[in-house]
Amino acid sequence: VGRNYRELQRIKSSTEESTALEVFNVPVIFDCRTKTEWELEANTVYPKGFMIFEQEADTREITKLKIANGIDKLSDLKYTNVTEGELPTKTSQLENDSGFLTEETDPTVPAWAKADTKPTYTASEVGAATVADIKAAINGIEIGGRNYLLNTKTFSTASSTSLSGALLSGAANLSEETYYGLSVRGGTLTTTQMDVCRYNFKYFDLGETFTFSFFARGNINELRVFFYGYTGYVQVAKCVNSQGETNTNVDGRCSFAVSDGWKRYWARWTLKTTGDTTIPKWILIRAYNAQVGQEIYICGCKLEKGNVNTDWSPDPEDYYSLAERVSALEAAALSGGE
Repeated sequence: VGRNYRELQRIKSSTEESTALEVFNVPVIFDCRTKTEWELEANTVYPKGFMIFEQEADTREITKLKIANGIDKLSDLKYTNVTEGELPTKTSQLENDSGFLTEETDPTVPAWAKADTKPTYTASEVGAATVADIKAAINGIEIGGRNYLLNTKTFSTASSTSLSGALLSGAANLSEETYYGLSVRGGTLTTTQMDVCRYNFKYFDLGETFTFSFFARGNINELRVFFYGYTGYVQVAKCVNSQGETNTNVDGRCSFAVSDGWKRYWARWTLKTTGDTTIPKWILIRAYNAQVGQEIYICGCKLEKGNVNTDWSPDPEDYYSLAERVSALEAAALSGGE
């Protein structure tokens, strides 16, 4: 087997003094073998891009070409019939057997994806949100943040049950357990139904939206929350909760399936645009359709204005005791309000 070394030549640039041929020092190497000799290499896997030419003996014209893919043996590669002037210049002109993809053959790829010209669709045709839709969604977000319920950290009654946000009588007993420093009410049920807690609420207007959230754990069959009141109260137009329930129960009733571990749940109520706003509303959490011996525990209640539930936080008045607030007011009065 011999090797034929051919030198590369170029003509010097016209800006140079000589126009004579200049010889490169780097040769192009041709491994010249007969077809029989190449057949001895049938099981050899050549590096990707390695090219095997078949030439006419007299004219040296390339008539066949194999290009190695670095995977298949030489004998498994197929020839590409070419003349020297038709040597491939891009991958789409190469045989698949040379390791190049010339067309999509995956049956899971749809026909439109294989087509050279792709179809076009509008946002509405594919169900995508338009700019107007996105703006409307953003403008529809209303975040309150303030907790309108009193003493939710200690889960205790206020100085008067007539106060807005006050815990009303009839709540379940306080537990010895706490969760994130929050006092817990609840326990083991002795009946199939138990009111865990009920709050008084007065600060609302027609058509407003409120979000009520709380931590809960237990094994009862159903936990219900309500947003109702005395006869004539402003009714709920729509209720949505964190477990996907949507309804139009006028008393704001919606249900939850609680788990054994502590989780936060929320209900969002939108009030109707008619009714008497002087009648206080009540927020009630009730264990319902339970079995004697089952358990339910609640803590960290929060009522806020808007359609987004935020992390628990106390009512601003809960930060200081009544005595501390009086002392602060007295100090401000003596200092001229400073």
